[in-house]
Amino acid sequence: FAKSFKGGPADIEKTAVTCINDKNSLGINRAESFLRLSALYLRQKKYQEALDACKSIFDEPSASLMQKASALTQRVMIVCSDPSSTTEKVASELAAFEAFGVAAPKQKYDTYGAVSSFFISGKDNDKALGYAEKQLANAAVYDKGKVLNSIAAIYDAMNKKDKAVETRKQAVAHLRSQLFPTVPVGVFGPMMANDLFDALNGIPDATTTEKKEAADIAISHKVCP
Repeated sequence: FAKSFKGGPADIEKTAVTCINDKNSLGINRAESFLRLSALYLRQKKYQEALDACKSIFDEPSASLMQKASALTQRVMIVCSDPSSTTEKVASELAAFEAFGVAAPKQKYDTYGAVSSFFISGKDNDKALGYAEKQLANAAVYDKGKVLNSIAAIYDAMNKKDKAVETRKQAVAHLRSQLFPTVPVGVFGPMMANDLFDALNGIPDATTTEKKEAADIAISHKVCP
């Protein structure tokens, strides 16, 4: 059923609404429809509609625990993206996510990343750093370099240049361990090479040769995005 959500926004909305309006639809499929609608509305910046779709998932008795956790993750991402959101509103949605107690590492990664970005935009670097560190603790190996670069950028904003460089060097060490001697097959190889290039650009004594090596991996990879 989840694979039926394909095509453009209109196709996704049609699939979801058709399922939701069909009284014979399985509850777990209705929950998935609300989840997909919420993601669509978030991309369209229809924040209240996105929140309402997430709320409807909890009205489906047969919705899975993972769907509910995804809905709570999505709600945090929605309020963090909404320019009108207050710190209190973000804190409330984050508390609901953490209280639920059932979440995959990817859901925690997305949640804490969204909260960190919210505080970056609000110039609260201490909180942004704290949540970025929580995001790092839940990052997959191919995302760790990107998060370390984000943490380094927060240190830059805090005028902690030495810590920023130290963090970027951690990113370089991690990314090189993933990219050498063999670059991973698939999209993650060039993505990590791009993160390596970004990290090297923030290290004063990084050489042009090192930067070119990282750039060449990203550009020449067969699956370069």
